[in-house]
Amino acid sequence: MADLRTIRRRISSIQNVKKISDAMKMVSTAKYWKLNNELEKTKSFTSEMNFVLSQLAHRIERSKVTKFIEIVLTSDRGMCGSFNSSILKSVESPSNLYVIGKKGVDHYSRSGIRVDSNRNFWENYSQDAIFNLFDELYVLLKDRDVEGIAVNYMSFKTFMTQNPKREIIYPVYPEAGKFSDAVEIEPSAEKLFEELAPLHGRALLKKCIIESLVSENAARMNAMDNASRNASELMAELKLKYNRLRQDAITLELMEITSGTEALNE
Repeated sequence: MADLRTIRRRISSIQNVKKISDAMKMVSTAKYWKLNNELEKTKSFTSEMNFVLSQLAHRIERSKVTKFIEIVLTSDRGMCGSFNSSILKSVESPSNLYVIGKKGVDHYSRSGIRVDSNRNFWENYSQDAIFNLFDELYVLLKDRDVEGIAVNYMSFKTFMTQNPKREIIYPVYPEAGKFSDAVEIEPSAEKLFEELAPLHGRALLKKCIIESLVSENAARMNAMDNASRNASELMAELKLKYNRLRQDAITLELMEITSGTEALNE
């Protein structure tokens, strides 16, 4: 009977875990679809900005960019599979890092690597916060003697596939546009590019951040789905074991009753 009580307690505990994982999956699913719609709108805007800059591409002198401020996007919470570990492993250089998210900040703190960070960015996440972040890093370019800004994040492919990616968001030099020679630019291509490049950088940063959130929620959906499936399989095994033990206990009791009855009849 003690074994039966232990198994019942285990089944009850696993049921509670399954309820939590199912709830987390539902929350992540809702967030995923909302963020995915926002991502599509942001990609449409960055595509239009890219087209405008492509009209300037062959009319300006491209500066060689070798040093970057490296933004690293991680999450505040776990339970999302290898999401955080994959992006942290993909970062090649520990210099000029700007880390967002508690998981990334804690990782570099344990490693003894000093980085710039924004530990609470996701708590106040908004479009204004994104643009303020870009403006802050844009000012740092001269102070740090670097020429550009890059983002290390988890790009979204499918529900099952998210890959680490490094994307340069400033400055971006698109390929020359197809009709670029037919466009007249005033006052000059260099002046217009100088004005538009930071705006493009802001939009690209927003796109990277939203795509990172989409990937995070997709990864959490998969992780919680796997957790729920494993919980169901474990409960099925425990219930089978419970029923067998219960059947054995009932059989033993029947044998004892039968033996006792026969003894009385004698």
